[in-house]
Amino acid sequence: MGIETNPQSVEDLNGLWPADNEPAKEGGEHLRNIKKAVKVRANTSGRVGVTTLSSALDSDAENVAATSKAIKDLKTDLGAASGELTDLVSQLEDSITAQLQGLSFTSLKSVTGWQAFPGGMIIQWGRTNFSGGQNKETRTAVFPRSFPTACLNVQVTMDTVGQTYENIVGVIINTLSTSSVNLVYARAGDDKGGIPGMQSMWLAIGY
Repeated sequence: MGIETNPQSVEDLNGLWPADNEPAKEGGEHLRNIKKAVKVRANTSGRVGVTTLSSALDSDAENVAATSKAIKDLKTDLGAASGELTDLVSQLEDSITAQLQGLSFTSLKSVTGWQAFPGGMIIQWGRTNFSGGQNKETRTAVFPRSFPTACLNVQVTMDTVGQTYENIVGVIINTLSTSSVNLVYARAGDDKGGIPGMQSMWLAIGY
């Protein structure tokens, strides 16, 4: 009777001991084979067996060792994977940065300025002066930044703080574009003295 050619431990070898009903002669031969295997294969840790080399790296066997080439190939693969991962992280960071920039509430805080909102909506504001020397006068209010697509609405209010006048004064919108609006100053009455230094305050909304 032969024995298993690659016993893993002393416990495994004990399992190969002849059963009680085996003939003594066959059992004795069996025992000599076991002793021979233990003598040849025993190591200092008390574990027995033959370690084999393999290029596979996914084995669960305790008596199989990876070759140097397999480990080297693994390191090469890990290096390549690390480079790819670095590239992916960089691309993700760029994408997040672009998204955050698109969500930022940028603005120009001044007498003539603007406020941008996530989604593309923009509010702009400013003041336009009129000389007031005539009953009708046109001025162009240039937006501090052009609307990328369209200007949807402009509201105009006359600034009469500190002014003294008798006739009604108003401003109407004449021409509207993505970059400017023409404001027409109109004064009711026959006298053309006007109101020096008259100002209009405007608010534009677009995207």
